[in-house]
Amino acid sequence: MERITKVEEEVEIRSWKVETRQEPRSFQTRLDDWPMDVPGGGIVIRDVAGDLYHVAEPEKLDRRSRTWLWAFVD
Repeated sequence: MERITKVEEEVEIRSWKVETRQEPRSFQTRLDDWPMDVPGGGIVIRDVAGDLYHVAEPEKLDRRSRTWLWAFVD
């Protein structure tokens, strides 16, 4: 994941809009699912379909993306 452009909370769902190396993507996570630290570095976000979104170096994200991400890291 290269950038987080938007995160909105709805009933039971958090909707994410992100930019990946391949293309812009939208996905949803449950409100009680939080981004997880990965042993060895990085953060993973699991969507409601079970797909994983890896942020290898969160500290290298742009400022706005880091703000979005750190708001949800458990």
